[in-house]
Amino acid sequence: MLYAITIIVVLIACFLLLRLRFSGELTEKRRLLFLGIGRSGLQIDFNSHVSRIKLCGWTVRSLKHDSGAKLNGEDRTGPIKAVKITKAELGSGKRPGRKRGELHLRAWLEIGLQVLRALRRYVIDLLRSVIVEEAEAEIRAGFESPHLTGEAFGYYHALIGAVPALAPRLRFYPDWTGQSFTGSARLSLAIPMYALVYRTGLMIIRLPLIRLMKMVREQRKGAAYAK
Repeated sequence: MLYAITIIVVLIACFLLLRLRFSGELTEKRRLLFLGIGRSGLQIDFNSHVSRIKLCGWTVRSLKHDSGAKLNGEDRTGPIKAVKITKAELGSGKRPGRKRGELHLRAWLEIGLQVLRALRRYVIDLLRSVIVEEAEAEIRAGFESPHLTGEAFGYYHALIGAVPALAPRLRFYPDWTGQSFTGSARLSLAIPMYALVYRTGLMIIRLPLIRLMKMVREQRKGAAYAK
């Protein structure tokens, strides 16, 4: 029993040390997009129109995209028929008092605001937990006139001077011969799984779940009494 618990704890620890990763690569020959945990996940190759399922870096399955496929078939929606509702189906027509309805509406608005605040803090916390593993771009461009290319090159150096951290990540090579544009970019963002689990737990605690369940229960009771 102790060995089984130890193995489970080790597996959970290893899982929490993994990273939820989003990466992309854009070059003249490659256009790749990856989303997964660690080195396992889904990779989309836009050049060859193939999706690959990766497991520890190895491709276990490939799916070919049918880019030229068209939807065929008959329109089965048909005309929309008007439905007549009788007074018996609507019930007695009595509505809850205005004061009670206002109280319920105010309570739902308060719950909605709490949920929005919790989601907002959750998104902010996740953004703070993002790790930039790789971010670099290389641009080779030129304009019709050499002086415009020179101005763009000057703006690039001004940006590098203002933000020196961009120097190893962003490279600009001017083309003085004429108008052109080529480039490549690589981006890899990751969130550690322990940070994702922790932030998600905090969000669940911040949500007014107990109050929400009470409101739903009261609303169901009110609907049952109205019948």
